[in-house]
Amino acid sequence: SWTALLCARMGVRNIIGIDFDRVEITNLHRQIIYGNKDIGELKVVACEKKIKEVDPDINFKGKNLKITNVQDLTGLIEEVDLVLN
Repeated sequence: SWTALLCARMGVRNIIGIDFDRVEITNLHRQIIYGNKDIGELKVVACEKKIKEVDPDINFKGKNLKITNVQDLTGLIEEVDLVLN
């Protein structure tokens, strides 16, 4: 979430966010992109809202997906320039 927000603020126009979890109260002190109003929401949905506040023209694709092996990423990252974990 930190990296996605910083990329948006640096002018990155296309961002793919992958996470399988929902925002919990325990996330709020570690992940600056979320607030109290996001508790219970899918992290990719809450992240997209925050990124769109920075720039509504950013192309954000949120994928609610738990990555368990490299095959889970098939079709998602073939044409991206950078992958961060």
